Amino acid sequence: MTKARVAVLLLPLLTLISFPHLTSAEPPPLNLVETQGQGRFGIVQAYESPLLAQSAGARWERINFWWNQIQPNGPQEWRTDKLLSDTQIEAELQQGMTLVGLLGNPPAWATRNGSVPLNLSLAPTDPENYWARFVRDMVKRYAGRIDYWIIWNEPDIDTGSDWSTWAGSEEEYYQLLKAAYLTARAANPAARIIFGGTTYWADSIKGRKLFLERVLERAVLDPSSKANNFYFDIVNTHIYSKSADMYDIPMEYRDVLNRYGAKKPIWIGEANVVPWNDPAAPMPPGGYRATMDEQASFFIQGFALALAAGVERIGAFKLVDGTLHSGEAYGLVRNDGSTRPAFSAFQIAARYFSGFSNARYNVVEDMYRVTMESGDRKVSVMWNPTPKPPAIRIKATGTRATRVDKYGRTTPLNVPIVPGQNYYI
Repeated sequence: MTKARVAVLLLPLLTLISFPHLTSAEPPPLNLVETQGQGRFGIVQAYESPLLAQSAGARWERINFWWNQIQPNGPQEWRTDKLLSDTQIEAELQQGMTLVGLLGNPPAWATRNGSVPLNLSLAPTDPENYWARFVRDMVKRYAGRIDYWIIWNEPDIDTGSDWSTWAGSEEEYYQLLKAAYLTARAANPAARIIFGGTTYWADSIKGRKLFLERVLERAVLDPSSKANNFYFDIVNTHIYSKSADMYDIPMEYRDVLNRYGAKKPIWIGEANVVPWNDPAAPMPPGGYRATMDEQASFFIQGFALALAAGVERIGAFKLVDGTLHSGEAYGLVRNDGSTRPAFSAFQIAARYFSGFSNARYNVVEDMYRVTMESGDRKVSVMWNPTPKPPAIRIKATGTRATRVDKYGRTTPLNVPIVPGQNYYI
């Protein structure tokens, strides 16, 4: 992982530089789906520390609604307050958060193999279609408060593998989506169904088609599918460890969607790299881990690249460590309430990368560069792929600039700046 550099005009070491009154003769940039950029950045389970989440700049969050905790013994049970109370939900909404629900982890009584819900082939209105019944009740209960629903978590991981949650076929997952889509729209016309967040690597390391494509192959065999938006509204993926993947993977997903004529927004629902050198949660180096400094760089580089790939929303996994899985700490915040450098990097991304309508990615003089523009604002994010100190050249498009590093330290550039001239940082 390389050292990131952010610029809102000029920059060293993760700098941000912004010019007012800019012009550009560069090629037309890629239009982002969400033109105003509001609510673009989120954190999984932000409700666990609402004040810190607001301070970070998170404007959306994912809430895990595990079916086996809501109805552990039968459909007559309803225990959502055990997961998150209505009071907590209302508090999050009052803070301006957009809430996204994740549905998965079915109870044994409702499955055929501990994973796949029973009777998926039945009509969604049939009370014996337990999954459709559960989705209807969830969507109806939270309509207007939670209108985005993710269907399952990482269904592409093979049965028997670590973290596997789906033991069914692509056909069965398609039926899962279809039942959820039809039921949710009937209960709340504003509901939006999100394809389960996939890992990408579970398929790529085996050289097979992506789970998304395999499900779309099944979808096109259903005459009703295309007229119903393929029974999902948004594509979702999870990306860890390598910031370059935040550009490459969404572009590959978009290629798959284009081949099937499925124009969908793309979200990165989870993103992070685990630090190994935190004394609070020490781990051996390697294993796709990074230093805490590199983790901070990941969030700057990765978020900028995701925007250049046209990603609509990006979410960090997660806010607070909680229970460490295999000893790895994923939180921007430690369990004692102290923050890691990645928290500051998230703040910088949320503050300086929001509100842009265009983003463009290219390589200039061995420097990786993402340029974001909107009206008279311009932010350049740049980093070098090697350990050697870089020589960064930026053409001035205004007369004022501020340098911001990934820890939030700002330095006004007080040298005389002439629009159109190149400056080395």
